[in-house]
Amino acid sequence: MSLEVKVHDAQMVILRELLFHPSVSFAKLQKITGMSSDHFNFHLQKLVELKLVEKVSRGTYSLSPRGKEYANKLDTDSNTVERQPKTAVILAVERLKKDGTKEYLFQERLKQPYFGFWGFATGKVR
Repeated sequence: MSLEVKVHDAQMVILRELLFHPSVSFAKLQKITGMSSDHFNFHLQKLVELKLVEKVSRGTYSLSPRGKEYANKLDTDSNTVERQPKTAVILAVERLKKDGTKEYLFQERLKQPYFGFWGFATGKVR
């Protein structure tokens, strides 16, 4: 199955929220979308059927590996899926202290697919 699936705007909101958290409860996701329980449940189940979201425990959901790959293409400013490859930059900062030791600048990733991992500061170029 191709990752070129078309998702509804409401589903895009769910994916965007899951992009910034390891897992989120049904209630919190529903509150963020502002939809009725039935309407929200319909869209959440569609994402589960597409294998973009998975249930990790009772009432708690996260992005599946396929969902992480898909959501990684989201432009979180415009809630659209980027079709073009990203041009990325990496910033490696090293500082030499007076005592001769070196320090490096790292950042903790606060977005899937590598939520919680540490690495050099990075970003995309538009």
